[in-house]
Formats: sequence, structure tokens, C-alpha cells
Amino acid sequence: MIKNISRIPTKEEDRLKKYEKKNKLFIDKRSFIKNLSPYLFLYNERWNYPDEDKYSVQEKNVVRNSQLDLVGVIGSDDYLINYFIDAQIAPELICDTKKICSIGFSNTTNKWYGWSHRAIQGFNIGHTVKKGDINYKSKDLDEIYQSVLDWYKYSRDTTRIMKFNDCVSVEIMVEEAVGLTETNEYIYREGWYKINDIYPGKGEWTAKTLEDCKQMAIDFAIAVR
Repeated sequence: MIKNISRIPTKEEDRLKKYEKKNKLFIDKRSFIKNLSPYLFLYNERWNYPDEDKYSVQEKNVVRNSQLDLVGVIGSDDYLINYFIDAQIAPELICDTKKICSIGFSNTTNKWYGWSHRAIQGFNIGHTVKKGDINYKSKDLDEIYQSVLDWYKYSRDTTRIMKFNDCVSVEIMVEEAVGLTETNEYIYREGWYKINDIYPGKGEWTAKTLEDCKQMAIDFAIAVR
């Protein structure tokens, strides 16, 4: 067996690492503005530009579970904010490996919600996921494969779509900085980056329990992230 031997970084790679560390943006200051609901806060986030006398200040709406102290940013559209204020949604993580809250339950509406910065939707017992819905997941792998091909039909040159026995995998071509010249010019290399593994789902189905509603919210949050 050939062992994986770590190699010494090239001068270009070492130069890039030091440059990015020196010029990395970081959050300089967070300023609380006001409570919008028990789980929704408005605050300013100030980003520092190293070696420059300037800052970027962004106003953000943040969801937070006061018991778990978990944070997630939602969009600034009024309809998104109103969902959290009116429904009193208590955010949760999708799973332990995630760091951003993107689902939550409301005792006010008895619904599970899924969201990203783009959209939000609630699911109650009796809700039916139909073909064409954003959180619809076909049972048939061939159907999934064809739908993915159709979705990326205008970017086939920079997309790699592969069908396996249990899922359809999607990769995109990206340019990655791998080094820096002595004159601080980036050296790029093209490579494939996996963005998704799509597994068969339940097809069209109806929520019969709150656990079903939670799964619909999870599927929605993943689809709109």
C-alpha cells in the first residue's frame, strides 16, 4: 500500500496562505438593535477590512433559540420577518452537524417551518407535497437524474452529473486560488466541487403526524438554502 505522505508547500502556496491570513475579513463588532419577537432579533454587524481604514456595516435579522443559543440569519423581506413575529417560531437545527437554525416549530400555528434567507414555508398535519413543489423528492432515481439534467441544461460544460445506485451527484467546475506570485497575483486551478447528492424521497405524500411536518420543513429548508 502506498502511504499518503504530506509534502512541503510550494513558495506560491505558502505566500497565498500568509496573504489570505493577513487580509481576511472579520467581524469587528456586533451591535444589538431591538427584539422583534422572543426568537427574532435585529442587529448590526460591522466587518473590518484589514490594512484599510474602512468598515462594512450590515443590518441583519437573526433567529435565536434562547434555550440552545443557536443563531441563523434570515432575509430582510417583511414577509419573512412577519412569519417569525406572528407565528412565534422557535428555531432548531436540522441535525447536530449543522450550525445554522433553518427549521422551527410554532405553538401558535401548530406548524413546522423551514426557511433560508430566500423563503419560508409552514407545514401542518394534512399538508400534501405534490410534484412541482420545491420540497418534492421523486421516488424514482431515473426521474431525479432527468430532472437534474433539465435543470442544468444551460451549464453542461461546467456541470458534472452522475447517477449512482442510490443517488444522483452534482458537481460544478470552480476556479480555486492555489498560489500567489511575488507580485501578489493569484494563481488559479480549475477543479470539480460537489454541491449535492440527491437521494430518492417519498414522491407525493401527505403529512399525518407532526414528525411528518418536520420532515417536510427539513426538505424545504435544504431545497431553498
